[in-house]
Amino acid sequence: MAYNDIKEILPRFRFMGNYVSSHELTSGNINDTYVLTYRNGERTMMYTLQRINTYVFKDPQLVMQNIASVTNHLKANQIRHGSYDERHVLELVRTVDGDVMHKDARHGVWRAYTYITDALALDVVDDPAQMEEVGRAFGRFQRDWLIFRLRSCLRPSPIFTTPPSVFMTLCAPWTMTGPAMSGRWRTRSSFSLSAGA
Repeated sequence: MAYNDIKEILPRFRFMGNYVSSHELTSGNINDTYVLTYRNGERTMMYTLQRINTYVFKDPQLVMQNIASVTNHLKANQIRHGSYDERHVLELVRTVDGDVMHKDARHGVWRAYTYITDALALDVVDDPAQMEEVGRAFGRFQRDWLIFRLRSCLRPSPIFTTPPSVFMTLCAPWTMTGPAMSGRWRTRSSFSLSAGA
């Protein structure tokens, strides 16, 4: 039962309301993920609780510092331009101590976010329109992150830190190698940035 796995962790975070239920998400293969339902008066509040895989992320403190920095920047940038939508930016739930993560007695490291409802997470893309939405969302992220100072982003894991490396990894099967690659990269990155406009 999911509750037995997380009952000692729940009081460590600033979840609003009273606990109602929880269930584990099993589609991911990196972190242990739980969806929580709370009741706050007449409102139903939902959260995502994760135990970070410290085999993959050797320094979870750096991971969370990066996430906090990037999400704060994205939110502030969208507010500044009048385009803020809470569904477009991760919202961290702080611990009762005001931290971005909690380390339990068995050295498990936990983090929490508000849960984005009515969203679809696809394990496999089977329609070109879905891929277009992926490109549009990625382009929007690139645009909003463009002015973020990369040197302020710490490097807990190189492949997860900078968008170009992530993008090149995703596009590797379709990109050319050798001298032509840089031109192909500029074309594809420009497309992504324009797709997010």
